[in-house]
Amino acid sequence: MPLHVSRVHAICFDVDGTLSDTDDVMVAQLAELLFPFHFLFPGKDIIHLARGIVMETEAPANFLIGIPDLIGLDNEIFALKDWVVRKSKIKTLPFQIIPGTKEMLEELNKDYPLAVVSARDTSSTMDFLNQFELVPTLSASPPIRPVNIRSPSRTRSCGRRRKWVCRWRHA
Repeated sequence: MPLHVSRVHAICFDVDGTLSDTDDVMVAQLAELLFPFHFLFPGKDIIHLARGIVMETEAPANFLIGIPDLIGLDNEIFALKDWVVRKSKIKTLPFQIIPGTKEMLEELNKDYPLAVVSARDTSSTMDFLNQFELVPTLSASPPIRPVNIRSPSRTRSCGRRRKWVCRWRHA
């Protein structure tokens, strides 16, 4: 199916795994946790083991994160998550940006309004965007969709593919 660029009016990016290299951060953190128990894994590279665990748990974790959407509670659960993060003193984990991300966003922003969506809380999403000075590249209004866009409205019709529906307005 060809891409009709003339039909593209805006571009929306997910943060984790698209702009932020979350897999490598999770692998490093898990390897650090596993290291004291390296004797339980003789002959195994802890980094390789950690990467395997992260990769194998990704699909089940994404399924679990999607359950609130299936039962219509995604907005409420993500609002609760944002509230808990705001009220607690949870420290944001370190971020790594995928190489070339900032340059790509700067280039795309010349032709398209850009926005981000994330399943993470608004505060840590903003921490990531601010750390790498990405906010100026986001020109859609609003540039960050904290609650209702995390799980964009999905339309279904008799077993056909789900269609993601995003609504935005130009800044």
